[in-house]
Amino acid sequence: MIIRSTDGRLRLIGQPDHAQVAGQFADIWGRAPFQAAEPLAPVRLATAIHDAGWRAWEEAPRLRPETMRPYDFIHIPSDDHVDIYERSVSIALEQDAYAGLLVSMHGAGFYLKRYGHMPKLEFRDVAPHMRAVVDDFLARQKALQAELLAALGPDETTLWTHYRWLQGWDALAVYLGIDDPADGRTRSLGVMPHYPGGPEEELWLTGIGVGTYTICPWPFIPLRIEVSLPARYVADQAYESQEAFLEAFASAPMESLRLSLVAPDSQFGGTADERI
Repeated sequence: MIIRSTDGRLRLIGQPDHAQVAGQFADIWGRAPFQAAEPLAPVRLATAIHDAGWRAWEEAPRLRPETMRPYDFIHIPSDDHVDIYERSVSIALEQDAYAGLLVSMHGAGFYLKRYGHMPKLEFRDVAPHMRAVVDDFLARQKALQAELLAALGPDETTLWTHYRWLQGWDALAVYLGIDDPADGRTRSLGVMPHYPGGPEEELWLTGIGVGTYTICPWPFIPLRIEVSLPARYVADQAYESQEAFLEAFASAPMESLRLSLVAPDSQFGGTADERI
């Protein structure tokens, strides 16, 4: 769950909903010099369902004992986290083997510093008492990946490019849920290959006003994108019990967080309104 404290409330965005937005970015990726993913369908599928395993957990989110506020995706215990990603991998494999391979790499990559490809993105720390749980998960994913690689025989440069793009689309969708663009913060989305085996370039996300971000360089085909993230809002407080939180969570209506992404003036000229 993606959580932001804002105006005395906690904004809660579900991981599967966030992943659906990331999948939309895969659809429109590919303004030169970046190229669209090929084949698009399994890459888009992997991106859109890479967090599908969260759905059951998020039906009844748990509280962190030390804060009595709900766990976010960063602080959830590792045993829950690996269970979630094993479910995500299984869901992806049921639909497409290549998508399952990418989701497996994504889940394992949290514990492997994203295989060294995305050093500026956060990775998960592992408590000593969870080390064996995580190591077992990584061993299972390594074996699965070896099996899928042997069966599919993908071009490895293309595979790793798809993995890195997925990390960038995922990071973008996360930051849209965590940040407030009015703060003017700049975030790295990672160093992205223009295409498999091609030049690489770091992408930067910057808030430029109320509800609006820009990305430089701009990698998407449309010059303006409208994004909607489903969100619930609950009081930002320490809850008396798990039951009290779940009652507040269940009664919170679903709302839409609406944001815009616009191509930078410096790259295309004109104003954001002119580029609709």
